[in-house]
Amino acid sequence: MIEPLSWEGRDEQRENPFRPGSTRPLKITLHNASLAAPTSQEAEAIGYLRELGQLDEIELYETEPGAENYIHVGDAQSGSDYFEVTVWNRGRPIRHSGVSYVEQQRTTAESVAVRCDPRNPDIESALEAVLVVGAHNALGRDLLVTESKWIYDRHLKFAVQRANPRRLFDALNIVGLFLRSRDQYVYRIKPTSVFDPGKFDRSLFYWVLARHRTPHMWRYYSACVSLGDGHLSAIRRMGASILPRCKRALQARDFIGEAFYAPHGERARDDTNYHFDYLTLLLAGALDAEARIARTLYGITEGPRTVNFRHEKFMKRLKEAGAEELCHLMVEPRVKALLTLLFEVRNTIHEASLASHGYSTSGRGPGLIELQDDGFGNALWHAAESAGGAEAWGLKRQSYQKGVGGPVVEPVRIVPYAYAVSLVRECVDLVDRVAAATDISRMFDDRVVPATLIDAPPEDRVFAAEIRNRIALLG
Repeated sequence: MIEPLSWEGRDEQRENPFRPGSTRPLKITLHNASLAAPTSQEAEAIGYLRELGQLDEIELYETEPGAENYIHVGDAQSGSDYFEVTVWNRGRPIRHSGVSYVEQQRTTAESVAVRCDPRNPDIESALEAVLVVGAHNALGRDLLVTESKWIYDRHLKFAVQRANPRRLFDALNIVGLFLRSRDQYVYRIKPTSVFDPGKFDRSLFYWVLARHRTPHMWRYYSACVSLGDGHLSAIRRMGASILPRCKRALQARDFIGEAFYAPHGERARDDTNYHFDYLTLLLAGALDAEARIARTLYGITEGPRTVNFRHEKFMKRLKEAGAEELCHLMVEPRVKALLTLLFEVRNTIHEASLASHGYSTSGRGPGLIELQDDGFGNALWHAAESAGGAEAWGLKRQSYQKGVGGPVVEPVRIVPYAYAVSLVRECVDLVDRVAAATDISRMFDDRVVPATLIDAPPEDRVFAAEIRNRIALLG
């Protein structure tokens, strides 16, 4: 489940950097000890995070000496009930603070490590993690990047919630979203030349991200747009619409994300509702375009109203026409569940909107859409369980009594941003898999497939692997 950032004990309206109009940097603490033996991918991500830390929008401090900016947690002071915390900036101490209640911190570490021997190294490791959380909170920082097993221990969940601990790659996603909310579409801090400034405009950023997420669309898209104005011109137009819809779906996901992390209010709620409705139309449109292209390529004569990958008669005709790989893809249990999660929500555009089912909020963080209709909510719940788990899709099941002496109800609640993230990831991947399973040679009748079709991204100043990988880490 994607969780909102906690602002407990702080003035969110003043300090939340996701607030529209805010110029405050995002304050990040990198917990070095938890990443002492990084994998090659983690090492690359850490290096990238440090690079992004040079931006004015990011304030990055680490927890070990040697970094340009770091936070040092010292020993407990004699006669004082706290561990001393010193903030170092470019070799100079600039701030002092402390983590209070020495014995309480040690007791917490012992209970988490499930050890009684104070000399056990696990307790020392747990205490180090507990003190990092305490120092991070004492300094009023926003995001703690850590892989510590102690910090993610279920017994500490509520004790560390204020610190907003996130795993490395999840934290980079938040950093990327934050930078995009500030119109920073960077992939490299130091430009290599005037032709490679290290950043894109918004449109190109999302275009590169969409193309990175759909590697099989290079050939499929290239084949579609190569067609002329003959009887297959409709394929050219439909094929050209698929990637822009994926691109805009990624943008809509991010708009929902910005509202998710921003202070909750009417604006955040309205932005979420608008972009959530738009998101499902875009993703359904991309898949419907691929279905109509398949209809033409495989010579299906069924009317266009029945042309979609959920229609049994259409799928039967596709299989009879030889589209076995495509049909096999669409009957995979996870794919069938995904189509339910997409189209059942998309279809609310024809009747009661999703938000009109009910919108509840605790007054903090994003609102929850509560589905009072048991049939609709249960359909989404069971589909989500088959497509990665209800929690991963941002679904929660509540249970409460409706009124005094009333019936016990168990509505399903949706966290829109978590749902949007999973929906975009899974649907864009499905768009790519449909492209791979479609026989594009049928576009060229009896002609040989042109050698000019593009099979893979070029190694240029836009689609080079290094650039795409960096953008993927942020998106």
